[in-house]
Order: sequence, then structure tokens, then C-alpha cells
Amino acid sequence: MNKLRNIFGATVAVAKTTATELLGQPVIMLLILCGILLIAMVPLLHFHEFGEAGRLCRDSALAYQLVIGTLIAVVASSSSIHSEITNGTALAALGKPVSREAFLCGKWLGVISVTTRFWFCTLATEMVAWRISPRFVDLGEKGMGMITDSITQSLLLLVPPLALAVSGILHNRKGYRFCKTAVTAATIATFSLLLICTLFTNRWLYSPKFANVDIAVIPVSILILLALMTYSAIASALSTRLNTAPVLIISLILLALGLSYDSISVHLPTYLTLPIPNLQSFWMCDAVANGQSLPDNYLLFALLYTVSCIGAALGIGILLFRDRDIG
Repeated sequence: MNKLRNIFGATVAVAKTTATELLGQPVIMLLILCGILLIAMVPLLHFHEFGEAGRLCRDSALAYQLVIGTLIAVVASSSSIHSEITNGTALAALGKPVSREAFLCGKWLGVISVTTRFWFCTLATEMVAWRISPRFVDLGEKGMGMITDSITQSLLLLVPPLALAVSGILHNRKGYRFCKTAVTAATIATFSLLLICTLFTNRWLYSPKFANVDIAVIPVSILILLALMTYSAIASALSTRLNTAPVLIISLILLALGLSYDSISVHLPTYLTLPIPNLQSFWMCDAVANGQSLPDNYLLFALLYTVSCIGAALGIGILLFRDRDIG
């Protein structure tokens, strides 16, 4: 029991340290802020409803979540695992003692912590951006016209520069870490704006209700988070042996193959498709189109599939890391 407690404590300690270090990296901060900005800009390019108001915004936001989230997982895994192995930092941690299994799992949990922070920010941004998306309505004598929420649009676009400005002031006057503070400020700003939007309609009339924002995106966005957890485990396993470039290439190849899993599985034998995560199980945008919803037990199925993929990836990573020379 004491041994399990020590392993758990070491894993949690590595995870906390990893998350803190990653949030202090400029590349992680830039990817998170870019994700927020790109989603915030989608309503500006939204000129068609495609059968449902706000659908283009929702689908685009989920695509940004998946692609940029994968980039964050790869960069974070490489910098926190491969870099520490090559520069000798991992040797100091493993001599405390921290087992290699606890080290790898702790690093993965730290990467997941940062990836989840990105997911929360982009989810809040999408829920607000959906409400901004132009709606075609009957304007009476003027005929059909397009309405939008320019006030919320302006506030959403201000989130990244405002976060950088607040972080710069606190860094200059209080000595706060710039990158970590910017991410925290962006998180607070997006969720504050989301809360305000639930209280007012897109014409800024006081009417508190969740329907003011896109709550339908939550279950399908949770599926994207599960996919990011899976790819974080894959990237962590690969980072025990490879540096950033090959890990990124392999991850993007797996991403492309995973999105076309249903097609390639028909033409390839099972033993070739088994290592490929089935992203079709996580990409369920059409399932919530036009007021539809996911089946009640679907998230449970996806969670079980995610756990099996993560277990397999981390298991392979532990085997790859077990005999890796870090001296």
C-alpha cells in the first residue's frame, strides 16, 4: 500500500511540475491564444447557414480544437519528455527516486492538464461565437436580412490582446510569469464573456437562459477532448524515442488516417488498422445538427474506447522507455 501511495504521489508531483513548466512556454501560450482568435474570427467569414444557423461556426471550432489541440499535445509531449531525456533533466527526476512508469504517466497527465485548459478556452469561445454567427430573418418591409451581434464579436476578438496586455502589466509590476498569466487571463476572459452571454440575448435584452449560447456543442466537444487525450498518450509514447519533427509527422498521419478510418478499414486487413485510432468515433458534428442529440450511452462507449487506446499507447511507451539510455 505504501508503495502504491509513493507511486501515486510521484506521478502527481511530476504532473503538476510538467503542467506549470508547459504553461510557461511561449509556444503553448501562442497556440492557445491562436485557437481562441481563429474561432472568434469564424463569424466574420460566416455568410451561409448551410441549413442551420451557426453550424459553420460549430464545425469550424471543433476542427480547430482537434488540429491545434493535437499540435499542443505533440509540442508539449516532446518538450516535456524527449527534451528532458536528451538534456539529462529526466535523470535527476528518476534518481529521487521516481520510477520510469510514474515519470511517463506523470508527464502525460501534465500534458493532458494543458490540453484540457486549451479545450476549455476554445469550448467557451465557440459557444459565444455561435451566438454571433449571422442569422437570416424576416425584417418586414425590408425583406430578408442578416442580423448579428457586433458587440459580442468585438469583445471576443479583444480576448487575446487583452490577455497579453494584462499579463504584460502583471509581469512588469508584480513579476508574474508572462506566458502562464496570459493563458490564465484568457481563460478567465472567455468564461466571463460566456457567463454574460447566458444572461442576455444576441440583441442584448436581459433574458437569462442557456439557449443564448451553443450548449449543443458540449457533448461533441467532449468527444474531441477524448480524442486529444488519446493523441497526447500516443505523442508521449513516441517522445520517449523521437524528437518533435517525427512525432508531429506521425501524429498528423494518424490524424488523417483516423478521420478516414471507415473508408480505409474496408480495404485493409484488421492488423493494419488496429494501431490507428478511429477518429470517426470522436467526430460527431452531424449528430447534433438541426437540433439532434447524441445517444445517451454514446459518451460512455467513447470513454471506454479512449481508455483502451490510452492504456495501449502508454503501455507501449513504458516498454520503449524502460531500456532507454538517459545517462
